[in-house]
Amino acid sequence: MAKPKINWADLLDDYAGGMSVSELSRKYKISRSAIYKHFEEKAVVKPLDPNLTEISRIAIDDRLSRMHVLYSSLQDIQNAVEECSANLRRSQFQMMALFRHMESLREALSDIHDQHIKKTIADLRSDLRGHSKPTVENDDSDRET
Repeated sequence: MAKPKINWADLLDDYAGGMSVSELSRKYKISRSAIYKHFEEKAVVKPLDPNLTEISRIAIDDRLSRMHVLYSSLQDIQNAVEECSANLRRSQFQMMALFRHMESLREALSDIHDQHIKKTIADLRSDLRGHSKPTVENDDSDRET
């Protein structure tokens, strides 16, 4: 389904004339989110009613400035959360690498232990039989034949 061609200039004129976003959505047959997205991209703001009192205008300006401060604070919080999330992912990756390394070290140590036990048992059996035969290859290199 092809996107409908929207005459954004007419839509903005209708908006400035007082139509609500819901009315614009029905008239132009597009979603409200598409309208809001366009307004955000083009920095569209609805003009204030010319019949507003000065006090009302000041109150609106004050609320708007507080909203900007809050939005800025929320953006800072979002950035901090994203940074923490990235740091946690890096830490998780490092921890997984450490655990893999520890597992390989555990396997190597287990192999060394098993070899030591076999050698010790072989040496003890040899001693019990009265043979003084070395079980390590390096022991033979010290002796002359």
